[in-house]
Amino acid sequence: MAYDRETVFAEVLRRMVEGETLTHICADENMPAYSTVSLWIIEEGKSEEYARAKEQRADRIFEEILNIADDTSKPPEDRRIAIDARKWAAGKLHGKYSDKVKHVGGDDGDAAIKFTGFDIRFIE
Repeated sequence: MAYDRETVFAEVLRRMVEGETLTHICADENMPAYSTVSLWIIEEGKSEEYARAKEQRADRIFEEILNIADDTSKPPEDRRIAIDARKWAAGKLHGKYSDKVKHVGGDDGDAAIKFTGFDIRFIE
């Protein structure tokens, strides 16, 4: 099947921002295969657009977490499981939602702090 790549890729990004996974989008019979979209991302320089869509998807998941937490119609354990799954996914999609502690230092902010040796001083 022939696709207008720009139009279809724009639709893929729109659906990702709405919260769908690329796997789910590509399962749609009107959409190209996952491998096709992956090749478009790599071969056509679409990685920045794709990364921004993933960040927006993480923001959407974050909002879902807040809605789930506020939904008292579900048992607390069910809400916790749903929240934990979304927290994990959002953290993988965008680092700002990760629980991982990031150690920074050095000149570039992310560069490792370099060991320059000991400075031994005696206090009199």
